[in-house]
Amino acid sequence: MKRIVLIFSICFLSFVVFAQNPRAVCNPMNLNYRFTLSDGTKANHREAADPSVVYYNNRYWLFASKSGGYWSSTNMIDWEFITPTGLPIEAYAPDVFVINDYFYYGANDGAGLYSTQNPLINNWTEVQSVYGGGDKHQFLDDDGHFYKFWGLSPNAPISVVELNPTTFEETGPKPGLFLLHSDLYGWEQRGEDHTSTQAGYLEGSWMTKHNGKYYLQYASPGTQFNIYNDGVYIANSPLGPYTIQRHNPYSYKPTGFMTSAGHGCSFYDTYGNLWHMTTMRISLRAGFERRLGLFPAGFDQDGVLFCNTRFGDYPMNMPTSKWNPWQNSFAGLMLLSLNKPVTVSSVRNNRLASYALDEDVRTYWAGQTKQNEWMQVDLGEQMSVAAFQVNLAEEECFQSGRTGTSQIVNYLVEGSANGSTWITLVDKSNFNQDLPHDFVRLSTPADIRYVKVKLLNMPGGGYCALSGFRVFGNKAGTPPGKVSSVTSNRLSDKRLMDVAWNIVAGAHGYNVFWGIEPNKLYNCMQVYGRNNAQIKALSVNETYYVAVEAFGETGVGVRSDVVAVNNSTTTSIKIAQSPESSAFSMYCKYP
Repeated sequence: MKRIVLIFSICFLSFVVFAQNPRAVCNPMNLNYRFTLSDGTKANHREAADPSVVYYNNRYWLFASKSGGYWSSTNMIDWEFITPTGLPIEAYAPDVFVINDYFYYGANDGAGLYSTQNPLINNWTEVQSVYGGGDKHQFLDDDGHFYKFWGLSPNAPISVVELNPTTFEETGPKPGLFLLHSDLYGWEQRGEDHTSTQAGYLEGSWMTKHNGKYYLQYASPGTQFNIYNDGVYIANSPLGPYTIQRHNPYSYKPTGFMTSAGHGCSFYDTYGNLWHMTTMRISLRAGFERRLGLFPAGFDQDGVLFCNTRFGDYPMNMPTSKWNPWQNSFAGLMLLSLNKPVTVSSVRNNRLASYALDEDVRTYWAGQTKQNEWMQVDLGEQMSVAAFQVNLAEEECFQSGRTGTSQIVNYLVEGSANGSTWITLVDKSNFNQDLPHDFVRLSTPADIRYVKVKLLNMPGGGYCALSGFRVFGNKAGTPPGKVSSVTSNRLSDKRLMDVAWNIVAGAHGYNVFWGIEPNKLYNCMQVYGRNNAQIKALSVNETYYVAVEAFGETGVGVRSDVVAVNNSTTTSIKIAQSPESSAFSMYCKYP
């Protein structure tokens, strides 16, 4: 009987047309990121960072560093790239604002101020030849007053000045507002996992007004680190004085496939939902190898600004109305490909196949040729597969900038229930687009065990390479159980705390939440294959609470009870590595 059912399933799949369901996205954003400008003599990389988004006349306008242009969208899913004339588009940290139906553009690197009435036509003219300030951000208050914030330094503050909104001349003093205090605020400590003793950078200001209060966001401590984040200060006036928000960092993603969530911008969509678009790091081939990420954000009933990075690089629903950013954003699709058995057509330079399944964008598989290489993944059993993310890596790409068809990506994804009869799930073989982090959600999930991706054509003249072939869906069964036995201890350095919990059967990962009150656990760290974590992003003056939830291929378990962090001064607790149990051994590798 089982054999008959299997044959019927295979035959049925052969006639299914697997169309895309467009109402979901997955970080990093799937934009046609530009290769950096070079002389073509050495391997190159892509870059985009420091986003500035304006929603105006039912369109979203996205500007980012070193992109050779900007993007426009009506839905934040499909982005149209525009190549402008008259803009110093090579400058870092662009900031765009609208006054009286005119768009204005300013940036770093000595750029002036430019304007246009129609950015779709893309013809910009210079308004001022000199418009100073590093990482500047312009803010037009609802009372008509206009301000410029700026700051880009390890030892100088974020500053502000009021401007005439017509002439852009300074009309008042230029007070410094705040400096970094990494001795007090762990999220400002520089380095990978906050381990450097060097001074961090204070940069990337952005202003959001809510209920009469001014929320001044800032980035620190360095764009090339996994802990790049945005913090926030609050004031009753744009000119200050500013007090640090108790909940900080505002935007933080130190772990996962894509890490970091710094130097961002906050904006409202057409439904009144708040979003935070950020810089996410790769920083493998160069320190400024970066991408963009999009996260739900909001204010709670007490006016606390938060950003939801839980499952921040898993499939995310996009709203069609006003929504709850905690309850409605996660698509409920689980990662099915983590460390699964994999075979490939070839391997180049020890870039192993397993690197495409280890949930680390900084490792990747590469094949020996530049076309028609493939990767096949065994999910272990038949599962309901609903989505794919095909993340390309740049292996020996010599492209400079944007050069037309050389950035076209073509690939196929096929599925099979038995490993011999295959059906096409995604066909991008004839697409004329650049899709470096392509995410496809199927309108009808496929019940399959084997998945194969075929790289037909790679952009930039590079070798076939994948930093992540990520398969999402659901395995039959009940979700992992509730996490219990959560313990947390503050260390002698009170910017740090250790958290440990019990192993939960059926889980391959855990989300660790922490916050300043039991109902404000707004920060999240995702870990795989272990039952402990160290949080290094605390304020020495705050008390904290933690909770943990388990997740696996069958879903997400019930979150643990909230536990108050033991604030007694202790040395770092020694947490033994959990032995590989049946819950982990099939899917996870221990570090």
